[in-house]
Amino acid sequence: MPRASDSASPLSVQRAFVVQFRAAARIEAGRVTGRVEHIASRTATDFDTLEDLLAFFHELLQPSDQNTDKADQSSLRTPPGPAPKSQQNGNA
Repeated sequence: MPRASDSASPLSVQRAFVVQFRAAARIEAGRVTGRVEHIASRTATDFDTLEDLLAFFHELLQPSDQNTDKADQSSLRTPPGPAPKSQQNGNA
């Protein structure tokens, strides 16, 4: 049997994700819940169904000319970090 690495195209960080399943997830029973993060963009979201997880993959793997501004999409969250200086000083 040929190894996947022998025939597959190179792996790209642009197509890499981290998926973390909650303790309550029961994959064998179809109960899939957790968090997923796209490595390159650090865009992350929680998911409660396999359909949600696959939709996130689909959205982030679209060619860049088909992607919309992810910051405007309420279902996606970016990792917490310091607020921009204009927000830290109370300036909008």
